[in-house]
Amino acid sequence: MAWLYKQPESKLWWIGYRANGKQVRRSLGTKNRKEAEKELAKVQVMFQAQKLGRLHEELYQSLTGTGSGSISINNLVGIQKRLNIFSDSLVR
Repeated sequence: MAWLYKQPESKLWWIGYRANGKQVRRSLGTKNRKEAEKELAKVQVMFQAQKLGRLHEELYQSLTGTGSGSISINNLVGIQKRLNIFSDSLVR
């Protein structure tokens, strides 16, 4: 699970999440809530993909912008929907 918040006296958005039992908090470097929400969505997709065993290098690089391409918000929503469908099929 990940969340957005602002530090007291700060105009920048921060993201927090737990990874490997440790709480991680980092500045997103933006004052724009919509931009912060896009970053939150990326982190949530990565956690969901990891949980389902579907996080691979290409997806990670697309989400983080570290590979040859980046991912649009529309593609991100599509990935999240496919992961939800995959997750639902595992439960049945």
